[in-house]
Amino acid sequence: MEIKRKHPRVKGSRLSIDCSIDQKRKIKMLAALEDKSITDLILSLVDERFERCPLGHHHIPNSETIKVLEATDRGEDLEEYETEEEFWKAIGRDVKTKER
Repeated sequence: MEIKRKHPRVKGSRLSIDCSIDQKRKIKMLAALEDKSITDLILSLVDERFERCPLGHHHIPNSETIKVLEATDRGEDLEEYETEEEFWKAIGRDVKTKER
């Protein structure tokens, strides 16, 4: 018999998911299929998705990105805008739809 380890949890952190009764039933069935609690199922899905995410912990920024991050940490080459609209215009986006 294989013993499944519970997902490590941090005390004091909570997450609430609003869903329909039908969606909750489906989540419970998926958890039961994997012999997991709902919490363990959701946390394992997050971990699995994070591993595939390009911004996950395996991502290493290139040298240009590192230089820009270091400069902004020092407060160099920062741009300030009076309004959100000025910001969107400066980056070439439509103010109302925020599209290019």
